[in-house]
Amino acid sequence: MMHRRGFLGRLGGSVAGAAGLLPLLEGQSRGATGPPKRLVVFYTPHGMTGRYPDPFAPIPGPSGRSDDFGWSPILAPLAGGYAEHGLSIDDLRDQVIVTQGIDMVGAGDDSGSHGTGTSIMLTAAVQPQGFGGGGISIDQRIAGHVGADTRFRSLQLAVQGRTGDAWHDIAYRGPGQALPNESDPAAAFDRLFGFLFEDARVRAARRARKLSILDGVRDDLARLRTRVASADRFKLDAHLEALRALERRLDEAPPSACQAPWDPSAAVSGSHFAEAGRLHLDLIAAALRCDLTRVVTLMWGTNTHQHRFQWLPGHEDNLWPMHEATHDDPSRDETQELLMDVARFYVRQFAYLAQQLRNTPEQDGTMLDHTQLLWVSETSNPYHHSFVNMPFVLAGGGAGFRTGRFLRFRNAPHSALYAALAQGFGLELETFGDPAWAAPALGELF
Repeated sequence: MMHRRGFLGRLGGSVAGAAGLLPLLEGQSRGATGPPKRLVVFYTPHGMTGRYPDPFAPIPGPSGRSDDFGWSPILAPLAGGYAEHGLSIDDLRDQVIVTQGIDMVGAGDDSGSHGTGTSIMLTAAVQPQGFGGGGISIDQRIAGHVGADTRFRSLQLAVQGRTGDAWHDIAYRGPGQALPNESDPAAAFDRLFGFLFEDARVRAARRARKLSILDGVRDDLARLRTRVASADRFKLDAHLEALRALERRLDEAPPSACQAPWDPSAAVSGSHFAEAGRLHLDLIAAALRCDLTRVVTLMWGTNTHQHRFQWLPGHEDNLWPMHEATHDDPSRDETQELLMDVARFYVRQFAYLAQQLRNTPEQDGTMLDHTQLLWVSETSNPYHHSFVNMPFVLAGGGAGFRTGRFLRFRNAPHSALYAALAQGFGLELETFGDPAWAAPALGELF
């Protein structure tokens, strides 16, 4: 919970501080027609394999059409026909876009460290020292538009991750302003769903505290309104209206369809990598169903994590830590098969989340029809630390992209992908990220 003092700290106690906050005050009201649009960023570290792109890129069909392609060995789990965590996975081909030929830009002369990769991955801009996002990340730009009316503007989760620096955070509110992620599934559950199990008296006391904070913030914003330029006052007015909407939501009962993903008395642990990941995926699906948030980032470990994946079939005796395996000679079959099986594991988790959303009816379709999944990594070929030809995978209809295709570009900047993504969510952006690397949106996605 943000206290009044914390809110005012974001303003910086000055008109300049207020100006820095104003871009965050844009929002999409709950009164918009149709189901809400949502974004989930699914991050996996270390790119694919040292033989990339061969094991990853789809196989073009003879017609040359974008919808004529075959699955690659890594992406084959998207064809379905198996169960993941007990959930039957359908053929997701008609819901997916795979791209090739999109390069990650915004790093200047630094063409390949993991820290720089995570810094620019969602921001398309880097701090002058080469580490840390140099601007707002695309998830936060979209959260500012669609997340104003939800209990959580956005949610940052990590599977056995860390937080606090450019190597371990991917969501940025602004230049160098990383948002911390939560690795503990139990703590994330309490934060998201604890209100469902509160005693009525506890809930009333919490509501009274929040109303007191809102009253103070409203008074401070009213005073601040007299100190900003007239052109910016409408944004403060919009924020005052958002505070009034928040006050109304404090009186709302939890949605009748809102169900926690597990019983609060259940013993859950994040000690096993795959199980922690499943718990986070279940939390994400439940939070979206309850409309607690509309924007989520999920990190599977960090960009230098040393997990050995000995629980993967065929790798019980593996002694290669993940980061070291990515830098082994690409001609060694042992490590390349490990990297390919790890990548296939991630594909299955991506499919598991997509299937949960596909199984949830929503108005004229399903939740997947109104949610955009974006799979990203901080490098393409980890052996070379390459930022060229990044392995982007998209699923769902949240941004209005035409799915069921394999799209091939030629050195398109990833900032152009994000400009298209922003436009798909209703933002009037021509470009995104560092202006030095800006490019028009990739219209081919629509």
